[in-house]
Amino acid sequence: MRRPLRILILLVVLLAVAAMTLAERLWVRDWSRPLAVAIYPLAMDASSRAYVERLTAGEFREIAEFLAAEARRWKKPNMPVPQLTLQAPLREPPPLESPRGTLGAIAYSLKLRWRRTTW
Repeated sequence: MRRPLRILILLVVLLAVAAMTLAERLWVRDWSRPLAVAIYPLAMDASSRAYVERLTAGEFREIAEFLAAEARRWKKPNMPVPQLTLQAPLREPPPLESPRGTLGAIAYSLKLRWRRTTW
């Protein structure tokens, strides 16, 4: 009974990863709808914490303007402007690992995706 359960779990994980990859290819890379970009500021020490807490979403408007200018340069004038949102500052940085091999890279990517949902 354990083997079919393991296979089922692995198939569900494979299906989830395939669905995320397909969604990324279809909706993010084709520039057909606005890209939602979340900015997570991070203060690495006490002296920069006050600056990070004062940041506003308007200070990152230049990113959207840059992407619009690049779209015109690459002859994609109908590209929607990204929707930038400023999230609450992070208290600790994400884990910085150097994954070893393909499985390590996959595991690291899944950890970061999971961590993003728990911030």
